[in-house]
Amino acid sequence: DLESAFLTGSAATSAAGVITSNGTGGGLWSATTTWTGGVVPTATDNVTILNGDVVTLDGITPVCNNLTIGGGTSGTLEYQATPLAGLTVNGNLTVAAGGTFSAGTGTLATHTLNIGSATGAESGVSGSLINNGIFDLNTTAGVTTTFLGSGNESISGTGSTTDFYAITVNKGITRTGATLDVTIPITMSIATVSAARLVITTGTFKISSATDITPVGGTQTVVGAGGRLWLNHASAVYTGGN
Repeated sequence: DLESAFLTGSAATSAAGVITSNGTGGGLWSATTTWTGGVVPTATDNVTILNGDVVTLDGITPVCNNLTIGGGTSGTLEYQATPLAGLTVNGNLTVAAGGTFSAGTGTLATHTLNIGSATGAESGVSGSLINNGIFDLNTTAGVTTTFLGSGNESISGTGSTTDFYAITVNKGITRTGATLDVTIPITMSIATVSAARLVITTGTFKISSATDITPVGGTQTVVGAGGRLWLNHASAVYTGGN
C-alpha cells in the first residue's frame, strides 16, 4: 500500500470584531441603536464605550471579548436598577481614565460580573481587570464579581476607586493552578450580617497591595480546599474569618 502525501497548510480563527457605542449618548446594552453599525456585541467582539456615552446593562446574558469603558475622558457602564443584570467579559476589562463602571442607583445586590471564560474555571480563557478610572460595584446596589479561567491574571491600574461588593475566585482546579494578583489597593463591602463576600473556590487570591479585607460583621471569607489566600505586601491586612 502506498501512503498518501502529508497534508500541509494553515488555518486561522476569525479575528475578533470591533464594536463601539454610538457616540450620541449611549443606551441599553441590548438595543441595536446603542452600537455603531446597529449590532449588539457577542462573545467574540471587542467593545469600547466612547466618551460621553452611558450604556446600561439590561439583561443577564450580555457578553463580549475584551471591554474598554471610556475613551480617556468619560464614558460609563452601569447596571439597571431592576431586575438583576449580568455581564461576562471573556478577556480583559479596562476602565479608562475618566471612565466609570458602576453598580448603578438601584438597591439589588444580586447583579453579576464574570471576568474570564463563561465556560468555567478549567477554560484557558482568562481576563484581568485594569482600572484607570472608577470601578464601583458597591453602591446602593451590589455586584458579585467572579474571576474565571486557568491563566494567571491581575487587578491593576491607577484608578482612584476599585470597590467590590463581593468577589469569587474560581481559577484552575487547584490552589496553585492559577493566581489572581491584586496589585492595587481594593475595598470591599462591609456586611451587616454574616455573609461570604470573598469566596476562593480554586486558585490563589494574592494580595500584593496595601489592601485590608479584615472581616467585619460576620464570616466574610471562605477558602475552599482548592483555594489559597496569599498576603504578599507588608501593608496587606487580614485578621480572622473562616
